[in-house]
Amino acid sequence: MLTVSFPSASSWWDTYEEHGAECYDLSALDSLLDTLRTDLFFFPVDVSVRNQICENLVDLRLELPTTRTFGTLFPHVDTITTTPRSAARPRSLFPKLRSLFITITDATGPAGSWEYASYEYGYNDMDLSAVDGDMADPYYSGFPPSNLQLRDGRNRDHQRDLWRFVASCRSINALYVEATQALRLDELWEVVDEEEQKRGFLRAEHGEHDWTRSGLATLGLCRIDTSVQALLRMIQPNYKAVQDDTKQISPVRRINLDRVKLVPDNTVSDNPGAEKCAWATLYSFLHPERCPALDFLGICYLSYFSTHPDFTYAHRLSEDWASMWTTSDEDWDALSGLFQANPRLAVQGLADRWCLASEVLEVRDL
Repeated sequence: MLTVSFPSASSWWDTYEEHGAECYDLSALDSLLDTLRTDLFFFPVDVSVRNQICENLVDLRLELPTTRTFGTLFPHVDTITTTPRSAARPRSLFPKLRSLFITITDATGPAGSWEYASYEYGYNDMDLSAVDGDMADPYYSGFPPSNLQLRDGRNRDHQRDLWRFVASCRSINALYVEATQALRLDELWEVVDEEEQKRGFLRAEHGEHDWTRSGLATLGLCRIDTSVQALLRMIQPNYKAVQDDTKQISPVRRINLDRVKLVPDNTVSDNPGAEKCAWATLYSFLHPERCPALDFLGICYLSYFSTHPDFTYAHRLSEDWASMWTTSDEDWDALSGLFQANPRLAVQGLADRWCLASEVLEVRDL
């Protein structure tokens, strides 16, 4: 396992006149990133030279300051190699990687942490953009950005760099992404689809494992906005062929979702056959018929975007807690149905500790 960890940074707010943010030594940060890029995360120019550390790495943990840092460290994720006997294909920096853990450490600035939301909401006349995590102006937020974000921009502005790196790590079967300002999972699939359209190849055709085609076995997300379609694609095999074969088996074993928000899908009304963007859709998919290996489900503060018809929220954002914020009975019925279908499923988020689905049904009326 290889871990690259940078210190965290946060903003603070005491009074109307006292605001601040922790900052980084930018010259030291840039120097360290340059060293990591050139001496550790590098593609050999000479084919006779090998980067044996990266080539044999199985488990990678990256705790980096901002999303733009991924573009700085991995500017070569789009590198293509060609041979006379094969079509263009990507060079993978981590061909044997199986587990990828990503955390953004700079939590400064507007909407940089869920803990800021109650202040941003209360001091802006109950502005729902604070609930959505869309507060962008430090003046109204009260939480200033660090010197790094002032120089490089907000994490949301450069999230494509992070998703492009994730898309390049096709050999993984376990992924965890923890954001500060909420990131958009749909952008990952925009990157994947653009890559396949541009290059006209699938890695599976070369006999390589490709999680974007087979689905992940382990998925963890924190502070992520997503459509239900993008979320299902993370664990659903051969997504493009699902309409022809709805009985394909997902390899997913463990899912942990923390402060994940579903955004409304405006295409559903135009396409009656499209999946409804609701938590009930995910729970229905997780039944043993589709996901026989699923043995753990973690749910914490799942919710909807404010423009979604099933939106509701905690009016005391820093005090009220729930595993799922929804006005839809279908969501709770689907969750209960999942527990009935898989009573041995380990569940975290509905009690003080993890418990079996059968135990949840005994003590709680969902």
